[in-house]
Amino acid sequence: MGYTAQVAPYTYNDIMPRLRKNAQLAAATCTGGASGTACGLKWNTGPKFDGIMGLGEQLSALEVIQNTAPFVAPVGYLVDIDNGGVSKSNPNGTGTRGGVHNRNSQYLPYRLRNYEITLADRVGAAIITLVIVVVFALGARFTMIH
Repeated sequence: MGYTAQVAPYTYNDIMPRLRKNAQLAAATCTGGASGTACGLKWNTGPKFDGIMGLGEQLSALEVIQNTAPFVAPVGYLVDIDNGGVSKSNPNGTGTRGGVHNRNSQYLPYRLRNYEITLADRVGAAIITLVIVVVFALGARFTMIH
């Protein structure tokens, strides 16, 4: 229901009151078990734990509660140069420049490797690709035989 309200906004007014009520009831059933946090599955019986515990019950309660999350009011908008941003560019910064990260000599020892693709890289990639294609083809052939 939560997804329907997102992709079909005209259903929001019908779905959200029901979804919010179910989310509140689901959260109210999460009082069981040894730790007092296990959730029940019978939300229509009121805000009490029904004694049924398991992964399915936990996930059902989590799902209905999380379905209300996309509809929480946004905190604010991103700020850029057109609506109040004041950051100035710094051409001497050490971020990405010319496609290579951190060109400053102090960072060079920490680079993982030279980013040039060598012939050995290409050959290795070709071999791995060939092995994957052969395994996939043999698997498909095996499935067709049996």
